[in-house]
Amino acid sequence: MSRRLGFNLMCPDGWDSILCVQTAGIQSYVSRRLGFVLMSDIMRIQRILMFNYKMVAFLAVSLT
Repeated sequence: MSRRLGFNLMCPDGWDSILCVQTAGIQSYVSRRLGFVLMSDIMRIQRILMFNYKMVAFLAVSLT
């Protein structure tokens, strides 16, 4: 059986609640950082793909 804290984190019984809150804070911080990094990587990849698409379209138009 585990008790639920306000962090939407399941804490095993016997854990110190302060330790549990700290773990939840670290987890949310890490997931936020990872989400931000993933989003910025996706945006960069999209920009590169758009740029390459424009270059390919330009080359195709100039070759025909």
